[in-house]
Amino acid sequence: MKENKVSIFKPRKDQCDLCSAYENFQVSEEEYAMHIALKNSAREEKQKDKKNAEVKKPGIGKGEPEVKDIRELLYDPSTSCIYFKLLFDDPYCAIPKKVFPRKKTIRIDEDQQFQYKPLYKKPLNLSLSKWNDLQKLKPVLPIDTHSFYDTLLHCNELKTKKALDDPGEGTGEISEELGVE
Repeated sequence: MKENKVSIFKPRKDQCDLCSAYENFQVSEEEYAMHIALKNSAREEKQKDKKNAEVKKPGIGKGEPEVKDIRELLYDPSTSCIYFKLLFDDPYCAIPKKVFPRKKTIRIDEDQQFQYKPLYKKPLNLSLSKWNDLQKLKPVLPIDTHSFYDTLLHCNELKTKKALDDPGEGTGEISEELGVE
């Protein structure tokens, strides 16, 4: 093949353009030597970084206990606290609670409870069909919740597509057919 000046393309391995150019005698030896020195320096830094790297978990430092280290748990129903032991001979310690800031809340000092600000100034009216659907759910709900569903604000007329398109027509006929006032 060399006699006919034909060669088969050999794809280069994972080499940068400078290394490939050096193999084809397109780059000087000084430039290539500088490139190799920089490449080796970068590899050494990478190895140092790998050795110095620590596996970090969010919010947990190195050496702190993890869930797998827990040996015993105790729940105190009077205080609603959970206590743990890392060793069977150690005393119980309370599990630390993370406190997240709450948005749109008002703190009530008496009970130390949080109350959310209302989204609306007054309760929204439900459509009659939604209210009827909620009434149908009452048999499977606890009896003490029935009064809540009974007192929900709702419209007295069914809204239909035709009634929404032309409010003067159609609302009475459908309401009469369904037996709704």
